[in-house]
Amino acid sequence: MSHPRCVLISQETVFRKGPMGIDPERIEAVEDDVAEALRDMGPANRLAMMFQAEKFARTLMRAGARNRHPDWTEAEVEKEIARLWADGSV
Repeated sequence: MSHPRCVLISQETVFRKGPMGIDPERIEAVEDDVAEALRDMGPANRLAMMFQAEKFARTLMRAGARNRHPDWTEAEVEKEIARLWADGSV
């Protein structure tokens, strides 16, 4: 069964662009073999992989914030992570 090439569009693109929400400069195509592997993985495993990636991203952001601001409290670090996540800096 032939599937069209998968295309990833950032959330920022969808919410900040015109009526269609697509900016051709921000579209990334997934290689066919990667797309096939993701399809074969099944929805539950793809979702688990997404949550794992989000957790890893937050861990990296937390470490970066602590490194840049060693004097910050845990609440300040978490506030910075929320700010970065919300404004699309991630």
